[in-house]
Amino acid sequence: MNNLKTVTINLTDENAKVRQDKSAVQFHIYVDLLEMFTSPTNISVATNPLSHAGPFSKTVADNYADMFKLDHVHNP
Repeated sequence: MNNLKTVTINLTDENAKVRQDKSAVQFHIYVDLLEMFTSPTNISVATNPLSHAGPFSKTVADNYADMFKLDHVHNP
């Protein structure tokens, strides 16, 4: 069972625009760990203390896929 997820973070937001006079950009990524336990499926660690393999591990993988968001951008 392959539960690896590819996460694509939307950088088309107004905050992600790079100024032409800058050569480096720092993207700050926000990780909401609570998303892994609540969205789209509520997960109880007490009920499911292990998730290394099997059907439940897919639920965990589906949940962690949307916990990454672009927070802000620096143009140093």
